[in-house]
Amino acid sequence: MSRTRARHGLGALPARRIVGRRRGAPGLARAAFVAVLGLLWIAEAHAAPAPPEVMMRLEMTRGPGAEACPDETFLRTEVARRFGADPFQDDAPQVLKVSIAREGPELTAAMTLRDPEGETR
Repeated sequence: MSRTRARHGLGALPARRIVGRRRGAPGLARAAFVAVLGLLWIAEAHAAPAPPEVMMRLEMTRGPGAEACPDETFLRTEVARRFGADPFQDDAPQVLKVSIAREGPELTAAMTLRDPEGETR
């Protein structure tokens, strides 16, 4: 039995070999990580978002101090771009109320979704 095996237990490999094997492990882990990121990026790029299933009416208000925030037209356009379809209809039974206001040094936003009976969802 060699000195290295005796010192590290039965079946232990010499330190030189262990270090040599570990040297390649970070490179393999990094390559696997990059490959997974690449696959996720490709999947996200090709996955079309599902069109919205629920139609709603949009009511947006900008309070004092929030006049520079994007308006309702901008919000509608961005939501439609993100989902691939516009979920807002002026005659929809559900109402999404969005309000943006300045509270001290911060801007705050609130959203409320109400069903046709007026209940918050």
